[in-house]
Amino acid sequence: GSLATKTTEPALAPVKAAPAPATTPAIAPATGPAPGPAPGLCSGTIIGVFSSTGGVGTSLFSANLAAALNELSDERVLVVDLDLMFGDQGQIFSIDSPVTMGDLIGLKKLSPEVVRRCITNSECGVHVLQAPKLPEHAEVLQPGTIISALELLRQDYDYIVCDTPHVIQEFNLNLLEMVQIPIYLMTPEVLSVKNAHKWFSLMRRIDFPVEQVHLVFNKYEPADHSSLSIIEENLGCQAFGSIPHDYGSAKGSLNLGKLIVCHAPQSPVGNGIRQVAGKLTGVRVPPPPDVPFWKRWIRI
Repeated sequence: GSLATKTTEPALAPVKAAPAPATTPAIAPATGPAPGPAPGLCSGTIIGVFSSTGGVGTSLFSANLAAALNELSDERVLVVDLDLMFGDQGQIFSIDSPVTMGDLIGLKKLSPEVVRRCITNSECGVHVLQAPKLPEHAEVLQPGTIISALELLRQDYDYIVCDTPHVIQEFNLNLLEMVQIPIYLMTPEVLSVKNAHKWFSLMRRIDFPVEQVHLVFNKYEPADHSSLSIIEENLGCQAFGSIPHDYGSAKGSLNLGKLIVCHAPQSPVGNGIRQVAGKLTGVRVPPPPDVPFWKRWIRI
């Protein structure tokens, strides 16, 4: 299990008990596009997952966070793959569908119906807007088109989780203006800390309110506990959550084509992501069961 870190609890919703996670989600297979907006639905919340370092797990985290939000809140959740050249959300959700964000290329005006046709359902109930199939389409897809699509989709979903690329460019900065919940994901490693410091410094130079950033540590080891407070002080941001390092669960879920929070919700990674989702939704998520000390050292 992970050790406690300093956290800033958001008053987002009254706390309620979390439902018991199912080992296998009993959800119908994916069929067709997302449904239309419910009458009178307010604009949904956009969650942006950012990181300036590759390999920290932003795509897996984004997918599993979306599934956890869907489970805990029972609300409509969409994942948008904004890594336009090499997005992985279709693979992570085991989606075999030709419809992607690339279908919006060349359109001068978007309508809700057109954008919905680009969305695919997943088996876990989360809807996915995939990145274009061909990397060269990333250069053709206009940032303004993506922003307009997100604005339209806010009327259809309660939560939109955006998996963003690691480069800092004009589009990412424009996206920050739309995001209600910015999450910065990092690992407690030297290179990740260095790049995080650059990212937070840039945010301050452009007058972005860094106090709104939800800092999440991924691949956290108990031995890292003493260094987390030093990193928090260095970045000027308190940790919102930490996700234990559990390579076995992550690799196993990918090989099975299942999300960790659905396949192994009580694993260290699965529970850690559900804890983050619980804080965002105001749902209390019980801590994982105690693991016998010998299992911490011997992988079975």
